[in-house]
Amino acid sequence: MPFKVHLGSAAVNSPAWMRSGPGRVLAVLLGVLALAGLLLFFTVFLVVGALLLIYFGVRLWWRMRRLRRQSMRRPAGDVVDVEHSVMDAEVIEAPRLEE
Repeated sequence: MPFKVHLGSAAVNSPAWMRSGPGRVLAVLLGVLALAGLLLFFTVFLVVGALLLIYFGVRLWWRMRRLRRQSMRRPAGDVVDVEHSVMDAEVIEAPRLEE
C-alpha cells in the first residue's frame, strides 16, 4: 500500500474567512500577536521574579548583618553572681497543707 500525503487538507477544514487573502493575513497577525503576548507575559514574569528574589536576598543579608553586629556587641552570655548553700535532704520537707 503506497503512502499518500494529502496536501491542502487543512485548508479544506479551515473556516471560510481563512481561505481568502485578507483572512490569512488576519490569521497570521493574530498568531503573531498571541506569540508576542506570551513572550511579554513570560518576560514580565521573569523580571518580577528576579526582582523579588533580589529584594528578599538583600533583606535577608541585611538582617543577618544586623544580627551579627548585635552578637558582637554583647557578651556571649550574661554573668550572674549568686551564693548558694547545700542543705541535707532530711531537712527539706514538703509544704504542709492546712486543713
